[in-house]
Amino acid sequence: MRGNGIPGCELQLFQPRKAGNMDCTFCLDCIHACPHDNIGILAEAPGKELWHDPFRSGLGRFSKRPDVAALIVVLTFGAYANAAGMVAPVLEWQDQLGSVLRQRSPILATSLFYAFSLLVMPVFMVGIPAVSTRWLGQLKESSLEVATRFAYSLVPLGFGMWLAHYSFHFLGSVEAVTPAIQRFAGDLGLALGEPEWRCACCLPVADWLPRLEIVFLDLALLLSLYSGYRIALILSQVGARSPDRAPTWALKVFAPWALLIVLLFAAGVWIVLQPMQMRGTMFAAG
Repeated sequence: MRGNGIPGCELQLFQPRKAGNMDCTFCLDCIHACPHDNIGILAEAPGKELWHDPFRSGLGRFSKRPDVAALIVVLTFGAYANAAGMVAPVLEWQDQLGSVLRQRSPILATSLFYAFSLLVMPVFMVGIPAVSTRWLGQLKESSLEVATRFAYSLVPLGFGMWLAHYSFHFLGSVEAVTPAIQRFAGDLGLALGEPEWRCACCLPVADWLPRLEIVFLDLALLLSLYSGYRIALILSQVGARSPDRAPTWALKVFAPWALLIVLLFAAGVWIVLQPMQMRGTMFAAG
């Protein structure tokens, strides 16, 4: 597409079949190129793309993209593994495992922890709901197809865990901006004092910070549950034998995924309430 002397979509996406922004770099060349204002930025309800499954010009249908679903699962469980790998109980367990394996270096124990968290656990925790949903709903789709469709309901919870974890680091180490500015000013030849990096981390944890993290997880829980139920409702249009039974059928097939979402939420709350042990940071002498 070319109009107004401006090249169109550099990704060669077919604009009439374009839906959402998953297959778009947001360069907006298509908007500037269209001489008839047929292309624009349209507002949608948050999370709508998680349960709607139109054909996208670049990605096709989400329900037919197990690779995208696998990436979502890895990033979701990665949020929990990344946060759990910094709390005291998990680090103590890793130290005990290192002792059992007679390893002075924590590399092996840490590698086993992340291999279990990012490979073994996702396969079981996503595979079991997929098989259960297929059995409860008597679905013709394979377990992989069911897992692919419902994996998108985990996006809000994964994002909520990343947000809760990084908000702790950001708000607990906000004073790190002071030595960074001093270092930057020094590079420019300005004298603002010698950077005190040891004082950059970490502020005492305020009482409201864990509450804020749990609020993030609460909102993520609600949106994940809602997204999963909407996905089940869409499937009920085919799986339920009558429209009157569709809501009940949807609740039945969504139940295993709702349990998974609640379990992940509970794990997130547990992680938030644990003492953080941030290795590799410098503490000021007290």
